[in-house]
Amino acid sequence: MNVAQRSRLSAAFVTLSMASLALSACSAAEPDVALNAVPPSRSPTNEFDWQQQQLQDKADELWNAVERQFPDAVRPEAKFVEWSTAPALGGSEQLRDCLNETSSSEFSTEEREVGHYVCFVQYPVEPEDSTEDADTTP
Repeated sequence: MNVAQRSRLSAAFVTLSMASLALSACSAAEPDVALNAVPPSRSPTNEFDWQQQQLQDKADELWNAVERQFPDAVRPEAKFVEWSTAPALGGSEQLRDCLNETSSSEFSTEEREVGHYVCFVQYPVEPEDSTEDADTTP
């Protein structure tokens, strides 16, 4: 994996984390992760699986934030399409287009939040932290 790919992978995790924080800002729930939790092994042979699990975990966090605001919301099917750049850096054109389409005032607040969830799952920001030898194509 080259430097640019590592940078995009790191940025994805940062953006998903920022989106998760933004969506959960009103929540007072305590995290259920132990403070001294040991991170999973990330060798080149399991990098793809690790990355897939990280994407799923972030998608779950984003959905939990939507669900806290809208308990009756139905979680839509959303699948990874391609990596994006961090929204703070402008994001990818696809992510920006997706967010713009789902931000219309014709949608209810719930519909917009569910739409943003789909956008961030389809176009996550690629994080930088990964091993160089692994094939990380989802």
